[in-house]
Amino acid sequence: MPGRRETVPKAAVVIVWGGALACALLVVRQSRLQAANELAEAQLRVRSSEERLAVIKAEISRLTAPEAVATMAEEHPDFRPPKEPEG
Repeated sequence: MPGRRETVPKAAVVIVWGGALACALLVVRQSRLQAANELAEAQLRVRSSEERLAVIKAEISRLTAPEAVATMAEEHPDFRPPKEPEG
């Protein structure tokens, strides 16, 4: 059977190429999943930083409110307001 001898190597080559293609697709899929995971982690870090920034801004606002500054000025007799610019 001359036809059978030619078919077996061709089938083996097709199977090997199919396996290589499947491996390549798995690599691409893994890369996409890793990129999506890294993006999600970055978004969580940004959200955490924004929350910390909001807390710091609120604390700054509280400490620099006119009432807080007036209280600090009363508690520290050496406090002098800055001079008005001349001109």
